[in-house]
This record gives sequence, structure tokens and C-alpha cells, in this order.
Amino acid sequence: MKKLLGIVVLGLLLISNNSYAKDLNVIWNVELDDGSAYKIQLLGGNFCNVFGTFGSGCSYTSNGNKVYINISNSVFIMKGSRSYFSNKIKGTWKSTGTNNQGKFWGYEEKM
Repeated sequence: MKKLLGIVVLGLLLISNNSYAKDLNVIWNVELDDGSAYKIQLLGGNFCNVFGTFGSGCSYTSNGNKVYINISNSVFIMKGSRSYFSNKIKGTWKSTGTNNQGKFWGYEEKM
């Protein structure tokens, strides 16, 4: 019984690993269901950078494996989930400028 409890505690510690901390420092490679693709660099201080765009303003928040990305003052919003066991990501996106929405998928790479 003590071994089982030890295994459960160890599993919980591994799942609550520090890699899911507030500042992620990763690059998201995402493809939207409309065929467009983006690289989003999540930086410290909850700032982010969308490669290929200038002055768009980007920020994010994370809570566990959930990440919310806000680009251009809520003109483009992404809500995604990070897999605990792989580098895969998926979620939904919404453009308040065009009122379009859909799904995205991709992977993240460490910086």
C-alpha cells in the first residue's frame, strides 16, 4: 500500500512539473483550419512575438496546460491546450476583426 501511495505521489509531482510555469519560453508552430500558419514565440513576462508581423502587440496567460494568447488588443485570440505527455498543442481561435473563428493544432518547441 505504501508503494502504491509513493507511485501516486511521484506521478502527481511529475505532472505538476515546473515546465508548465507562468513564463513558458517556447515557440508555438500552429496551423489554422483556414490553411494559414504562424510561429508564436512565448516569452518571459507573459509577452509573445508573432514571427512575420511587426507592432501587433502580443501577450499570453497560462493556467496549468491551458494557454490564452491575445494578439493586437484582442483582434485575434487563441485558446489552446498543451499536452502533458508530448509537444502537441490544439485549441480554438477567433478573429474579432472579421468575426471568423475555427480550430488550430501544432506543436511547441523549446527555446
